[in-house]
Amino acid sequence: MKTFNVRQCDSIEELTNGVAMSQALYQIAPEFFNHAWLSKIKPDATNWGLRANNLRKVYQGIKDYFEMNDDDMNSTGDIDVNSLAKECNVESLIGFLQLILYCAVNCDQKEEYVGRIMKLEENVQHDVMKALQDLNAKAEAAKPQDADSNDKIKKEIEYLKSRLAEYETKCRKLDTQVTELQEDKRSLEDELSSVKDRFNKTPNWEDPSSPANMKIRTLQNQVEKLEEDAFKFEMQRDEFKTKSETLEKQLSEKVEKLNILTDETLRMKDELDILRNNQHKMAKYEASIESYKNKLKELSDLKNQNKELEEKNADYMENSLELENELRKAQSYKNQLEGYKTQVHDIQTKIIDETKRADKAEFELKRVSERINLVSNERDRLKSERDSLKETIEELNCAQVQQTVLSQNPPPDNLSHISQISNSDSFCHDSGNQDSIMDPNSDLPLVGLPLAIKERLRRLEQENKMLKVSVKEGEEKELIASQLEDANKRVNELENDVRTANKTICELQCEVNDMKYAQERETTHSDKDFSVLKNELKSERTKNKDLNEKITELQSKIEERESEVTAKPEEVQSLKDVVQDQQAQIQSMESRYQMYLEKCRNYIIQIDGKNRPQNNEVALLKKQLEEKNKLIEFIEKGNEKNREVREFEEKAVASAWYNLSLQLHKETATERLSNAVIGQSFLARQRNTCTRKSLQSLQNPR
Repeated sequence: MKTFNVRQCDSIEELTNGVAMSQALYQIAPEFFNHAWLSKIKPDATNWGLRANNLRKVYQGIKDYFEMNDDDMNSTGDIDVNSLAKECNVESLIGFLQLILYCAVNCDQKEEYVGRIMKLEENVQHDVMKALQDLNAKAEAAKPQDADSNDKIKKEIEYLKSRLAEYETKCRKLDTQVTELQEDKRSLEDELSSVKDRFNKTPNWEDPSSPANMKIRTLQNQVEKLEEDAFKFEMQRDEFKTKSETLEKQLSEKVEKLNILTDETLRMKDELDILRNNQHKMAKYEASIESYKNKLKELSDLKNQNKELEEKNADYMENSLELENELRKAQSYKNQLEGYKTQVHDIQTKIIDETKRADKAEFELKRVSERINLVSNERDRLKSERDSLKETIEELNCAQVQQTVLSQNPPPDNLSHISQISNSDSFCHDSGNQDSIMDPNSDLPLVGLPLAIKERLRRLEQENKMLKVSVKEGEEKELIASQLEDANKRVNELENDVRTANKTICELQCEVNDMKYAQERETTHSDKDFSVLKNELKSERTKNKDLNEKITELQSKIEERESEVTAKPEEVQSLKDVVQDQQAQIQSMESRYQMYLEKCRNYIIQIDGKNRPQNNEVALLKKQLEEKNKLIEFIEKGNEKNREVREFEEKAVASAWYNLSLQLHKETATERLSNAVIGQSFLARQRNTCTRKSLQSLQNPR
């Protein structure tokens, strides 16, 4: 009671008022023992009558609670409430406390109260468990356990109850008849006494023929008959009493025998329950053994599957290693390929530079060869002129000699001057330079010469002037022609550069087609190509600037020549036309150069547009590689999980076998101990019960 939050009770007398018990029941089942029921219990019960009234209410409430939960309270026996209220009977108090404990253990919050019981001391727990076992034993004793024995006992009890009811009804009828007869006897005795009084008072009683005597005789006969009947009824009553006593004795004996049989049936039922429980356990164990066998078979299958998975995993690992090696090789090949590409690009650039140098060298060679041819032609012409001049000089010398012979007074200055002229002419012819010819405006000493010689010398001077003019014009034409040739050669160089640019464009297109199959460094290649194109454009621009500068120089030279050569407008006009044609060609080359620039720009834009899908392809390949790595990691994790599951199942099977063997060993040990304590085997107990049933059936024939 101390475990409940109730009024403190230090003695048994304080428990007999029923207040603490009602508070405990209110805490156990507040939905049934509610506040209205608790208010009926009077707390200040000093009189034993009030205490008995409280105890009756508590006992009636417990009965109602048991009926609500379909529990049979009749097996626990009745509790003497008055003795508990008056004399503080300990057995009645123990019965009350057992009922309260039974209510606590079977209520909705039984786990809490069982936990409270487990927290008590060991001796208290033992007493509580013993009280609960007593209540359960009484309840089980009141309830029939075996079906066959219960039917027999019920039939016998019903038969005995019916016979007892018949005897009781007969006894009641006989009692009523006896009471009626006794009343009749009393009334007859009263009448007899009154008649006797009358008879004593009347004088003629001795006369037998008188009506009074006749009545008396009839009444006496009736009284005698009634007495006989009463005697017979008393005899029958005594017989019925004896019979009822004998039947009661037989019934009590049968009830005792039935109690013994019920005890035997209970014990047999307990053994049967134990055997059924053991059989159920054996079935469970067999099922568990079968399941363990199946698990072992499945374990072997799982081992095989695990081996296959391990082999597959090894294959996957080998494949992954091979793929990694191939990837490394491909990476190394890719690096080598990139190196080779760079080398090829460098070689191509070198080849282009060498081709440019070769073209330049070839052009210079052609130019030098042409100049050599011109110089050789001029040299031959000058040689021929020199020879002709030598012949003329010789002729003049001869004529002079002849003149000296004729005049015999030759002027030495003229001869020296002529020799100087011849020497200067020979020097001019030997050097091959037209600038060293003498000036026609130089004053020759013509005084003292004959007229023919003077005319010849004037004619020669005129021819010399004409030769000087023609030489100057030829030099100017040669200069202009050389400049035109230089411009044409520059134009050819520009055309070659454009051709090389076209070639580089074609090469770039080929490289772009190759870039579709490459995985990386597309942007770097495009940047390199773009830088190369930029460099080429810069070089072309510089060349264009050089051409413009040369054109401006040519224009300045032409203007100078125009100022110098004003006498030849036709030749100047022709030279201007040639220069204009060259300028038109240069403008067309510039337009072509701009067109090529536009093409390069469009091509660079196309390259940038094509790099995007290539980047998408590279991203897709990277994604596939990541998915493959994830798949390999997933397979490795699955293998790791399978290995852990296999180890766990092996440990579980081993622990299950160990626990099963330990449990079976414990059960066999407990069965042996129980058999040793009982002292009889199972077959001996079965024989005893069979003999008892046979004797009972012989003693109680129907």
